Amino acid sequence: MSSPSTDDPIILEVPTHDDRIMWDIYLYTNVLPAIAAADELGLFTLLAEAPLTVDEVSARLNLEHDWTEVLLATLGAMKLARVLDGRFQLTDMAREYMLPDSPYYRGLSLQSFAMRNPGERVKHSITTSGTPENERYVVREWKPGDLSREVAERTTTTMHGWSFASAVGMARNADFTGVTRLLDVAGGSGGFAIAIAQPHPQIHCTVADLDVVCELSQEYIDRYGVADRVDTLVMNMFYEKFPRGYDAMLFSCVLHDWGQEQRAQLIASAYEALDSGGRIYIHEMLMNDSGDGPFGPALFGLGMRIGTRGKQFTAPELRRDLEAAGFADVFVQNTFGYFSVVIGSKP
Repeated sequence: MSSPSTDDPIILEVPTHDDRIMWDIYLYTNVLPAIAAADELGLFTLLAEAPLTVDEVSARLNLEHDWTEVLLATLGAMKLARVLDGRFQLTDMAREYMLPDSPYYRGLSLQSFAMRNPGERVKHSITTSGTPENERYVVREWKPGDLSREVAERTTTTMHGWSFASAVGMARNADFTGVTRLLDVAGGSGGFAIAIAQPHPQIHCTVADLDVVCELSQEYIDRYGVADRVDTLVMNMFYEKFPRGYDAMLFSCVLHDWGQEQRAQLIASAYEALDSGGRIYIHEMLMNDSGDGPFGPALFGLGMRIGTRGKQFTAPELRRDLEAAGFADVFVQNTFGYFSVVIGSKP
C-alpha cells in the first residue's frame, strides 16, 4: 500500500471497538509468572496469617515498596486479595487454591508452568506440526509406558493440583445412578476415583495407569482414607485390553491429549469391555458448539495443542465419536466451572 499523500490527510475516527482486549492479550503474559512468584515468596501464606498493609508486607518479605505495591495490586485484580481498611487480605478463592495446606493447592503447578518460555513453546509447536521427530512431549513417553519415576511424579503432582477441585465437583454433580464399579482410565493420582468414592459408598473405583503412576496413586488413596473402595490396576491403555466387570469407565482430561485415531481406539476399548447398560464418562472442558470459545476451554485447547498435540472438543464432536463406537443416549452435564461430563450408554 502506498504512503498517504500529504495533500490527502487521513481523517481519524474513534474506533468502533475499544482496545481493552488488545491490552488484555498483552498484559496477561505477566500474570502467571507474577502469581507464581508471589506464591514462591510466601506472600499467600503471609496474608493467611493476618491482613497486612503494603508497608508491612514489604518489610516482612524484604521486598521493595513499589514491587510489593504492584504485586498486591495484581493479586487484587485476579480476585486473590482485597483491601479492607488499608490492609490486604486473602479472598476465599485464594485460601482454597493458593495455600499449601489446601487439598486444591495450585501453587506448585503454577510455578512449574511459569518456568517455561511460552512464546518459544507456541512458536515451536506451530512450526513443527507434523514432524514427530521434533516433538518432545510426555505423552510420547506415556503411550509406550517409558515414564521415569521423576517424570511420573512431577506430572502426576501437577495434574492432581489442577484437577482435584473439578474432580470433587464432578463427583457431586454427575449422574452415577446404578454405577457400582468404575474404571478410571489413566487415572493419575486417583483424584477422581477418590472424589467419587467419598460421597458414593456404593461405588468401587479402580485407578488404571502405568505401574510407576499406580505407586503414586496409592499414596493419595491412603491419604484420603478410601483404600477399602479404591484400588489400582497396572495397565497401558493403548496396548492392553480393558478389563471386564466394570459398569462405568471414566476418561477425565485424557482424550484431549491425543489425536483422532488414538481417541477412537480408547473409546472403542471402553465399549468392548463394557456390558450392555454400561456407561462411559468423558470429563473435559467443552468448547461451545460453534467452536469459537468460551475463553477457558479455547485457551486450554491452545495449551493442549502446544503441550501434547491434542485439543479440546465440542459436545457434538464427542457425541459423534461416542456414537461412532456404538454408544447411545449421549447427554452432557455441567459439573464444575468450565468442566462438563459427556455420558453415553452401551445398548
